[in-house]
Amino acid sequence: IIGADRQRTIFRSASSGVMFDMQGGELHNFTAYGTPDAASSGDNWNVGTGGIGKGGSAQSLMVIRVGSSPTLIAKDVVISNVTAEESRYDCLYIRNSQNLQVLNCNFDRAGRVVIHIAGNDENFQFSGCHFGSLWGLYQFDLQPNKGKFVRDGMFLNCVFDGTHAGDMNTDTWGALFMISGEEDQLDNGNISVVGCTFRKIDVRIRAMFSKMQFLYNPQLGKLIKLRTNPTGELRDATIRGNYFGTPQKPLKNIVSGVTFTGKSTFEGNTPAATNDTKITSQSPVALESAASHAPNSVLKINPQDGKVVTIALAGHQFNFETDTVLDNRINGEADVIFYSDPLKAVGKAGLKVLSAADLKAGDKLLSKLSSAEYETSLWGVKKGDTIAVKTNSGRYVVMKILDQQKEDYTIQYRFVK
Repeated sequence: IIGADRQRTIFRSASSGVMFDMQGGELHNFTAYGTPDAASSGDNWNVGTGGIGKGGSAQSLMVIRVGSSPTLIAKDVVISNVTAEESRYDCLYIRNSQNLQVLNCNFDRAGRVVIHIAGNDENFQFSGCHFGSLWGLYQFDLQPNKGKFVRDGMFLNCVFDGTHAGDMNTDTWGALFMISGEEDQLDNGNISVVGCTFRKIDVRIRAMFSKMQFLYNPQLGKLIKLRTNPTGELRDATIRGNYFGTPQKPLKNIVSGVTFTGKSTFEGNTPAATNDTKITSQSPVALESAASHAPNSVLKINPQDGKVVTIALAGHQFNFETDTVLDNRINGEADVIFYSDPLKAVGKAGLKVLSAADLKAGDKLLSKLSSAEYETSLWGVKKGDTIAVKTNSGRYVVMKILDQQKEDYTIQYRFVK
């Protein structure tokens, strides 16, 4: 199917099914929306709820699906100069494909995941593509189903853009390029990310993935393992010539919880300290976060002068100034958003995990909080951590994680300035 160009050839959904269901063939030069009309599209698009687009304005389950047949492999599919947006689930869903090429395409506005690669998929290339900020669950999910593989693929000169995450009632969690394997499953691997730009997008490593390459990416995010995953391992990885963070704010800590094993190498990266990342010889059975966390130290407050609050997860927010819990996705003057991972700051707020040395400094530290460096996201926060919070009102809070349950956090906090 060949359109005139993306501005002149427009497809819209006519049913709840898949708009373009491909076992082969090519798509070129058009725009496709999973919404039926302008009244449900553009500024009127609604992501829906539950990470599945429930109650959203999208009608089509997926805009483009490649493969997914239990008996056929989608071979030699080419998609170029296509914009695919506003899907109830995924803008592009891939399962059971060989030799897929996706060139100079834009994908955004998904009720579930912008792009989902579910396996068995091999020898694929994404080149010159833009993956946008608006989703209900994740941005990019390279996650083969159990017993399946994703291997021999490349992302070349693409942009992973999370700068507008949270707009239009979308989710801020899931600003992730997620790479998922299985323990000791070497069929997954040999994926290269070359010359790509990650704008407020981190790289999540789930379980074990082999022969991953990050090469000469001008802007790369942190490599993280969620605290809910027992392992996050890159075996025989090559991390070369990347710039972690931005020139205005280079990343000091580029790894949180991810272990590098085998013949993994770091070289020619910026900041230079990146190249000293530890390589281990054996795969871990389970690992703790590699982030610099404080031990289970006693916060210098007690129940008499520090408030204790229990806050639900899944995106609930908290305003320290007003001692108010805000529901998920409710607009308000919040300072922190609580997920299972990460803990996120809102607006101009910031977060800093306090080390054992910080805590030992006591009141001397508290006077220096205004000059400390704060982050917008903290991965792998655990029970017992003590965290400094710079609030949107310009005040400073010391907060301790008293408990973490499946559905909530319990914190104790007090203002220090």
